[in-house]
Amino acid sequence: MGPGSDAAGDVMKAREKVVALIDGEHYLPVIQAALAEIRQKYELLAAVFLGGTEKIADQADLAQLGCPVINDEDLLAAIDKAIITYHPETIIDLSDEPVIGYRERFALAGHALSRGVRSEEHTSELQSH
Repeated sequence: MGPGSDAAGDVMKAREKVVALIDGEHYLPVIQAALAEIRQKYELLAAVFLGGTEKIADQADLAQLGCPVINDEDLLAAIDKAIITYHPETIIDLSDEPVIGYRERFALAGHALSRGVRSEEHTSELQSH
């Protein structure tokens, strides 16, 4: 270490590891932009697709997101697979109604918490224009 430097400044801080929850109610570029925003602050490990096919047609669309995507009709199983496979510290929810309602959203958050993984909503507003 040189003069005026400190150990904390010399070691790159590891970013928090996260998995994003996404749905098909937003256009692909909107989801990509939200994931890019998450990547600026976190280490994005994967996404869990919660359903909804209004604007996401198929697996080819999901493959364009630049991260592994878990797609399972059993949403709790999908969250478990994400936790077991990627070991995130936090799950960030980018989804919106009507794909999952508040009860389901809280059930998914509680499920993640019961496995020692924090759950939070993304604070950026997604627009479907």
